[in-house]
Amino acid sequence: MSTEKTATGAELPEVITPEELAALLRISRGHTYALIRAGKVPGVVDLGRRWRISRDTVLRWLAQGSVGASGGTP
Repeated sequence: MSTEKTATGAELPEVITPEELAALLRISRGHTYALIRAGKVPGVVDLGRRWRISRDTVLRWLAQGSVGASGGTP
């Protein structure tokens, strides 16, 4: 995946992994997991030992400038 495609989210699947979210946000995997655990990322589904995230929800969240804001809801 090229950096340009990742930056826009255009090539991401509808449901993304925390690793794909980290690449999209250009932050470490560990920081991504910390944000998810703190409830600051919207669209997260807990599947037991795995998390999946709604791409569209995250892209809307980014467009609204909510990164770093308290709470995970856009």
